[in-house]
Amino acid sequence: MDTGTNRFDPIIETIRRAPRLEPPEGLSRRVMTHIMPANNASCAPYFFMASLFFLVLGSTLFAGLKHGPAWLMMQPLLALLCGALFAILGMILKTDSRFAPRIIRLGITCYSLLILGNTLAISPMTTSATLGIVLTIALSTACVLMGQILARAVFSLDLTDTNDKATP
Repeated sequence: MDTGTNRFDPIIETIRRAPRLEPPEGLSRRVMTHIMPANNASCAPYFFMASLFFLVLGSTLFAGLKHGPAWLMMQPLLALLCGALFAILGMILKTDSRFAPRIIRLGITCYSLLILGNTLAISPMTTSATLGIVLTIALSTACVLMGQILARAVFSLDLTDTNDKATP
């Protein structure tokens, strides 16, 4: 029953003959602002959740650790410090300042260095137990990855449109 012609051929031909038009300037940016928030403040809850995690961890460690080596007794303080750092970074993101990305980058770098420094400091003390070394490295890696994921969430919000021309 194929007659050799398609009933959509006239429509297809009309589309082929239509002139090619460029999208209006700023179209992508305008569309994306309706789809997702166009500011870094939308990432602040992730930093507050990380802060809550570290604050609960630090509080739990403080409540549970009564006696132990000095390096072990420092761990609750480090967890609370990380919790405070992420709370501060979340508040900075909430302000949606133009300096927020720089401050976040600095804060994530400080956090990563703190975690790695702590790992290097306690690694010699856990050498007697292979499991201790493995757990220390695994926890440190997870913490640094968490920081990188949070940083990526902030910096993935590229608000510039490649099709837009810069205005003077």
